[in-house]
Amino acid sequence: MKNNYKKVAAGLLAFIATTDVVYADDIYDLAKVVNATLIQAPEILQQQAAVEGAEAGVKLQTGQFDHTVVSSYTTKLSNSPIISYNQSSFLNLTYLQSYQHLVQAGILKQYRTGISASFSVNVFRKDPINGQPEANAQGLDLTTSNESSVNFQLNIPLLKGATEESAGAAENAAILQYQAAQNDLSFVISSIVLNAINAYWDYKVAVETLEINRISEARVQDWTDKAEQIFILSDPSRAQEMKAKYRAEIDAVLAYLANKHLSVISATQLMEQAKVALSVAMGTPYKDFGLVKVSAEQFPKFEATKLNYEQLNKNWVVQAMEHRADLKAVNLRQEANNVLVKKYTRDLMPQLDVSLNAGYQGLSEGASASTFGDAVYRNVPGPNLGGQLSFAYPLENNVQEGLLARQKALSRSTEIGMGQLERTISALVDVDVSLLTRRMTEKNMAEKAVAFYQPAVNELAERALKNAPTMLNLLEYEDRLVGAKISRLQVESALAKLIAEVRFQTGTLIISNDENHVVDIKSLNAF
Repeated sequence: MKNNYKKVAAGLLAFIATTDVVYADDIYDLAKVVNATLIQAPEILQQQAAVEGAEAGVKLQTGQFDHTVVSSYTTKLSNSPIISYNQSSFLNLTYLQSYQHLVQAGILKQYRTGISASFSVNVFRKDPINGQPEANAQGLDLTTSNESSVNFQLNIPLLKGATEESAGAAENAAILQYQAAQNDLSFVISSIVLNAINAYWDYKVAVETLEINRISEARVQDWTDKAEQIFILSDPSRAQEMKAKYRAEIDAVLAYLANKHLSVISATQLMEQAKVALSVAMGTPYKDFGLVKVSAEQFPKFEATKLNYEQLNKNWVVQAMEHRADLKAVNLRQEANNVLVKKYTRDLMPQLDVSLNAGYQGLSEGASASTFGDAVYRNVPGPNLGGQLSFAYPLENNVQEGLLARQKALSRSTEIGMGQLERTISALVDVDVSLLTRRMTEKNMAEKAVAFYQPAVNELAERALKNAPTMLNLLEYEDRLVGAKISRLQVESALAKLIAEVRFQTGTLIISNDENHVVDIKSLNAF
């Protein structure tokens, strides 16, 4: 079996991102975030180990069909007593002493049909030690004997254990479990990449939210400085009088600036938290957490008029049923369950085997090395043929019935889980379509709010520099403008995350095969 899951670190996954962005060392756009996640995330390496374990399980089951070669060599000194009434036939010896040598060699093979075969060759040499003087006295010569036995045996199960449905079931189930583990890996990768994408957009929102608050703080400070020059310091002799006159406005502006500075501090803290969350999601080493920065990449842009929500719902459900890796994994495990159910059902039958034997025996005499091998083909009187029909059956048959009942229960449980997963996926797709409808409406409203608030604030700023009391009105609308800009950011981020969520739910975030896992960044820019 081809091993595609023994690469580590950067060599583990092939990443393809259709982008032309050039990266600085510490500047991350979406493509670089995904790439770094695929390379660094420890959860991927953990799941890879599970895949390798499932592959090892296949090897274990395949091993029962390996060709097994057996061989042995035995030597011994033998002293065999001779019964008294036979001693006259053995030169009046009371025992026979000899050196004995036995060489055995053979090959065994279990086939996936349940049939097993073996072929063996045995050669036995016997060198007599005592009795030679007695033999010479009678004009005889005690010679070394070499006896051979060549045998081929075939065992054919007729009921239990017969056919690949039974004999090959464990291996077939292990292969399906291995394929399921591969899909588990794909699903884990999708989940980790989705988490990193969400963390990236959250960090980007935090960075831009901080920038909006800083710009607002600087803008309000600029208005304050200009207003002070116009209304307070334009006539130094009346400065105290003007301060008293505009005390309410001055206090309100100072309070506003203090709150704005608090907003900047809070936004800074949120940005640091978002940076840590992104670093963790990517699997970045702790010492490099501070190096992570986001690029000036824009959020994806969408046109609501181009989206057919009802058709999207249908398409996404179809895609999910076809591509979701976790659903594929469950289906494969159910196939494995069914394979074993068929095996255990068949194995309820009795063990009824036919064994066939064919072979021959040979003999050669002499103590030379050549006579040892000659025994395999010399003095062969004819073939030895045999057959056997064997039957075995436990009357209660508890073991096989228990195995079958347990496997059926597991199969039912897996089937229920599969149905629940399908329903959950369909429901989540419905939720995503509903969210898309709402997010597009929110996006439209947020853009309108910014579009209307911006010129209003610009106009009020001009008025405030002519009429100090209107400064309070300006600050109120500045707050609203900042809130609208942040809301627009959050909606854009929600839409960007929703694209990734849809790709995840439909099983198209990661495109996997036996060799690699591919992420197309362009697919994250449109529904």
